[in-house]
Amino acid sequence: MLLAAYASGDQTVALLVDDAHHLRASTLRRLWDLAQASAVNPKQRLPVVLVGLPAIEDTLRQPELRPLQDHIQVRCRLAPLSGMETGLFIGQQLKAAGHPDGDLLSPAVVERIARHSQGVPRAIAKLCDMVLLFACLQSERTITPAMVDEAAQYCFVGDRAELPGQPTWNPPSWRPPSRHRRPSRFLAADGRREPWSTA
Repeated sequence: MLLAAYASGDQTVALLVDDAHHLRASTLRRLWDLAQASAVNPKQRLPVVLVGLPAIEDTLRQPELRPLQDHIQVRCRLAPLSGMETGLFIGQQLKAAGHPDGDLLSPAVVERIARHSQGVPRAIAKLCDMVLLFACLQSERTITPAMVDEAAQYCFVGDRAELPGQPTWNPPSWRPPSRHRRPSRFLAADGRREPWSTA
């Protein structure tokens, strides 16, 4: 169906592969062959977008993927989110989950989440998920920075978690946006709208 829609030329078609860092070199090679086979001429190959963690770059450097590597037209790397962007990201996800104001977490909690996650969207989502679970299990209605510290130890098992007194990354201060000004639309790094999607 995908190739039929592409061949018809009636609509713009592209193949988006999420979590592409999990793909083996042989699978990526087959994707390249698919893009080649779908082309009526070399200038009309099926556009393929690979989305994944930086580990995919090591896979693409393998000799058998040299043809694919040579034909990559655009490379984008998502930099870590700033403290303000972390707050907007969390607020948007809370709204998508049904919280009306998106201000469930205090600025101090958001800053602590930003510090532990180091601005990585996937880590932010994972940590927020764990913090909300902790609050639920403990029947707490208020989330504190100490709860974030505890959740981070379980989330990252010392890999990214750090002690509050020993920061390695200090995001700028964040404050909730004014109720009179709606923040710009902010989606997860992988483009999904589901709250706390880490898949």
